[in-house]
Amino acid sequence: MKIVVAGGTGLLGQAICRAAVQKGLQVHAVSRHGKTKGLEDAWANHVSWHSIDVQNDTKALTPLLKDSSCLVNTIGILMENNYKKILKKPFSAGIRALKNFPSFLPSKDNNNPLKNEKTTKSPAQKGSLFKAINENLAVKLGALASQNNVPTYCYISTHGYFPGIDPEYVNSKRRAEQRIQSIPNLRSIFLRPSFMYDRHARPISEPISLLFKMTSGLKDAVFGPKAGVDNALVAPPLPTASVGAAIVEAICDPSVHGVVSVNDILRLAEKAT
Repeated sequence: MKIVVAGGTGLLGQAICRAAVQKGLQVHAVSRHGKTKGLEDAWANHVSWHSIDVQNDTKALTPLLKDSSCLVNTIGILMENNYKKILKKPFSAGIRALKNFPSFLPSKDNNNPLKNEKTTKSPAQKGSLFKAINENLAVKLGALASQNNVPTYCYISTHGYFPGIDPEYVNSKRRAEQRIQSIPNLRSIFLRPSFMYDRHARPISEPISLLFKMTSGLKDAVFGPKAGVDNALVAPPLPTASVGAAIVEAICDPSVHGVVSVNDILRLAEKAT
């Protein structure tokens, strides 16, 4: 089985490629700059790395899609500014998250990210990078897969709202899911992971994950079993390796389609071990 991973050099992209290689799949990884310098792990030698800027030239991906079984799209932005720089200065980001914490407490109103979109989306956000990358690019790649007879398209969405993150991040991904569902001749998989952490590749993510472990553990006692199903605070964080393994299992199982929840991800990751 041949798969193409758009955004293959990212944190999750590498986890997907590694899991796919371990599964014996033929893997083609695509990113703007090709293979990351210093990536010398043994599994990386079994991946075909390609330098393609799919954001500016989506159709450049077409030759790679021939005889492919799945296109995986990990491309997306969490913030419209450079959030990777913010991760290097977590203290200021943490202060902002604490200030915004009350607005992210689970409630009936945030069960549906699109329900209050008109009130949460300001005019300045129209035509934003969220829409361009998380939504429009995702739909273009899905359509491209369908046009080239790729049977499966896996889009990395999100479980829900994160403290300190613009709600448009979630809204744009939910709109993408809705639009992709209408693309013909395509098995669409919408993976919705919660907060992902990797103690080795991104050490700062591990202490942040402890907060999510605490709040998810208190969900039923404090918020109630039905509260805030689309709120990241009530979902357990996931190791990136587990998410990558779950994605490969989902691709290889033809019965998996549509939304893949956090519980589904945990089940698929366990199946992979």
